[in-house]
Amino acid sequence: MKSKLVGFIVALFVFAFHLSEAQTCSHRGHAHSLRSNMESLRSDTIDVLDYDIFLDVTDFSGATIGGSTTVKFHPLMNNIQQLSLDLLHMNIDSVKMGTQVLAYTYTDTLLQVILPGTYSTADTLQVSVFYHGTPQMDPSGWGGWYWNSGYAFNLGVGFEAIPHNYGRVWHACFDNFIERATYTITVKTNNGKRAYCNGYLVNETVNGSDIIRQWRMDTPILSYLACVNVAAYTHVQQSYVSPITSNTTPIWLTALPVDTTNMKNSFVHLPDALEAFETGYGPYIWNKVGYSLVPFSSGAMEHATNIAYPLLTANGSTFYETLMAHELSHHWWGDLVTCISAEHMWINEGMARYSECLFLEHLYGSARYNKEIRDNHKNVLWKAHIDDGGYFALSAIPLNVTYGTTTYDKGADVVHTMRSYIGDTLFFAGLHQIIANNQFQNLSSEDFRDQMNLIPGVDLNDFFDGWILNPGFPHFSIDSIHYVQNGPNWDAQLFIGQKLRGAPAYYNNVPINVFFRDASWNVFVVRVMAGGAQSVVTVQVPFQPVYASLNEDEKISDAVTGENLVIKTNGLKGVDHANFQFNVYGVNDSAFVRVEHHWVGPDDFMQADFYHVLSPDRYWRLTGIDWQNIYATAKLNYNGTTTGAGYLDDGLMVDHGSVLFHEDSLILFYRSKPGEQWTEYPHYTRQTQASKFDKVGTIVIDSVKMGEYTFGMRVGTVGISEIVKDNLEIYPNPVSETVIINVESIAGNKGSIQIMDASGKMVLEQVCDQKKISCSVQGWPSGTYVVVLLDKSGKKIKTGKLVVR
Repeated sequence: MKSKLVGFIVALFVFAFHLSEAQTCSHRGHAHSLRSNMESLRSDTIDVLDYDIFLDVTDFSGATIGGSTTVKFHPLMNNIQQLSLDLLHMNIDSVKMGTQVLAYTYTDTLLQVILPGTYSTADTLQVSVFYHGTPQMDPSGWGGWYWNSGYAFNLGVGFEAIPHNYGRVWHACFDNFIERATYTITVKTNNGKRAYCNGYLVNETVNGSDIIRQWRMDTPILSYLACVNVAAYTHVQQSYVSPITSNTTPIWLTALPVDTTNMKNSFVHLPDALEAFETGYGPYIWNKVGYSLVPFSSGAMEHATNIAYPLLTANGSTFYETLMAHELSHHWWGDLVTCISAEHMWINEGMARYSECLFLEHLYGSARYNKEIRDNHKNVLWKAHIDDGGYFALSAIPLNVTYGTTTYDKGADVVHTMRSYIGDTLFFAGLHQIIANNQFQNLSSEDFRDQMNLIPGVDLNDFFDGWILNPGFPHFSIDSIHYVQNGPNWDAQLFIGQKLRGAPAYYNNVPINVFFRDASWNVFVVRVMAGGAQSVVTVQVPFQPVYASLNEDEKISDAVTGENLVIKTNGLKGVDHANFQFNVYGVNDSAFVRVEHHWVGPDDFMQADFYHVLSPDRYWRLTGIDWQNIYATAKLNYNGTTTGAGYLDDGLMVDHGSVLFHEDSLILFYRSKPGEQWTEYPHYTRQTQASKFDKVGTIVIDSVKMGEYTFGMRVGTVGISEIVKDNLEIYPNPVSETVIINVESIAGNKGSIQIMDASGKMVLEQVCDQKKISCSVQGWPSGTYVVVLLDKSGKKIKTGKLVVR
């Protein structure tokens, strides 16, 4: 299913009402998980084998349907005396076994049929339910049954419905993610309208104005994947010959006669999508490829072999072809291999969203793939937690945001990272194996991990622990580098720091590419492993490096978005991926420039400063080669609002204690490299908009240079120059576990040390009875602390700064 369309189509993954806004996520998630699991319990008791449905869809004026569902099943345990079926808000005419009328109870949601005897695992039974009524549409507007402009059709998922499966709006069924069955669907229509359903057309009978068509789906499917589409349809029949298997599969493109030409033109790359997914995942096993156009502008639905597809997007162009590919890919992820419950929906929808990227790569090449991945990644870092109301693990998504940005877009983002972890050969071998070994089966996130781990050479335990089973993102940056010449080569010792964005713990064993360049811009790329608060790695470079950066190729979707430029001419140079803009006004020669937007707060002040605060939201790093060749200004837009294009500086642009926010207090801070003190940049101007309280404006850097930039706020009246001197030996610094403080100058003289946090609260006071004091900082909040060394009279001898990560 795809509920996000580009351009003028109005829906996003969730509608504007944001189902999550008024809910407490942990409470909602827990309650929904319990209910979602309970929906599957019947499948441990009874196995549904087949549904035989008759449906009368002729009452367009009254918007009612009528018919019957015959359920063929057998018990999975002995002493079965009743059958429970889902059917939503219908009028029950009767329930029968053969000609015998059965007793039942019905709550408008659950039909409980009293069987005429007690049955065992040796029995196979059939129960027929006769009903009529008005089929329901989901309260959200997405899902259920629709009567619209001469069309009648269903969408098998309800966004607001719990459970989300929505086959029950038009037929009696086990409506969960577990129970698969074959289908015969017979539909009566009239006045030139025809029904298109799952599988192949068995027969068509015309009796006056009535048309009765019977469809057969021999491949077992879930109830939410069954469908009925009724309109004055015709279809264009094509075929796909697989270059993988040489099998020929019919393609049915169903539309009103006036729309068939546009549909064919919009679907010109459908064979390419089939080839991409057969190459990536394995053979297409279904008996046809089918799409039916419907007048629904908020998404599509992956009904097996007969996808409900928005009429508005089949406009003769290929603008929406990724939607076509997304829905097709569900015939591997979702329809064939299915998440075990809605909480693991990334297996269906994250994989389908990633399949859009795979389709673009197959059709247009790696550059187009990379653009899609990078654009998606930036959006996820910026807005996924806003759209969904919090940071959520992919493996336990609350049901109120099952179909949210996290599931779809972060799901795709993380699958891209998985591919980079293990490489194409192992990645696609693992996906082929999962599809081949789990057809018509269900997987949890842990199942997915374990099956990938069966591929020799694959160990995704740390990957799943960080990226799937927990929320948020890691952030990696080079803290410092030390170079030592080693013959014709150079040994580079890198100190790689890790921060977190919405994640509860550091990631481990993360493979990252390091890019080295020499003065002639020659590049050398080497992969290193990073993890924990800081990693120290040494690599050998075959030239004298003058530049190093991490993850330029964005193989790993961490909390950094960056972009490389070669500047040769004057003019505006937008770096949208890094939320940065150059205005070059002088060029002596070309320059290589990299701009990175770091979606975490920067390191704190090296020396304690109680009069300014740095942004907790983001910072920029500008690096490159031959910067002396260019002269440029730059623009950094700030936006601390919590609507639309905001959510960039909303952590900084708040009241700080008694200091109310005002844009005149906004400061641009700078340091030339990590480990240096932040100072106010001397060459910038602040451009506010209509109000100095609206939190929207621009910082213009009058003369931009390499280094790091971040926003900050003045929250006091004393400047940085009035802070304490940093002349006390403290190491390691920053620290995450145990810090050593050198107090040799007063050891034995009954001196003491005091450590205070940024609010001035004392967190430690200790007598100095040794030359070095060892102190554990585990459990201390991250931030900057002031360390003061006092003699026995209480006079300050030395001061220093301590940064706790």
